[in-house]
Amino acid sequence: MGCLPQPWLNDQLWTCIHSHFSIPSEELKFRLLRDSELSPVNYKHALKLKSFAKTSGSKGLQLYVPLNTPVTYEKTKAFARALAELLETQSPQRVVSKMQKSLRQGKVFVDWSQNDDHKTTVNVYSLRAKEHPTVSTPVSWDEVETALKKKNTSLLLFEADAVLKRVQTLGDLFAPVLLLKQKLPSLDTLRL
Repeated sequence: MGCLPQPWLNDQLWTCIHSHFSIPSEELKFRLLRDSELSPVNYKHALKLKSFAKTSGSKGLQLYVPLNTPVTYEKTKAFARALAELLETQSPQRVVSKMQKSLRQGKVFVDWSQNDDHKTTVNVYSLRAKEHPTVSTPVSWDEVETALKKKNTSLLLFEADAVLKRVQTLGDLFAPVLLLKQKLPSLDTLRL
């Protein structure tokens, strides 16, 4: 039986410390995300929010927008949902915001629903329960771009030994998620 640490996304009851998006990263979906001018990766510039990526350690890429300022889950969830729906509206052939698997075929699924006080997600640096355990690993946007250019998402899969070497060399790429203070923009900013 595999057991994964599943952290709560808040530091105190009813207060959220970041907004979160999960995006499955199979090669086709990864390419679509990169090619989409409407992706959360590109929207971070328009919204003036710094975001950080980590692998799920499995088949996904998770984007974190640190806030570390007073904000409720109600607000972060509404913002994440509005952004996901905007991406879907502006690029319906490539992006979907609804969880139904039948709608996600060949599209980038932007999962906004994790922004909730009762939801958990795999913790950074957690091993996944697999024959060759991979680790949920923080990655730089340059690494994501390199994997996309080479059409090789396996460049973003790391086993435990490799992650230890990465942290020794690069430091903890995820540390800013716990420290960076940003304010959640109003929903009006999504009406670009």
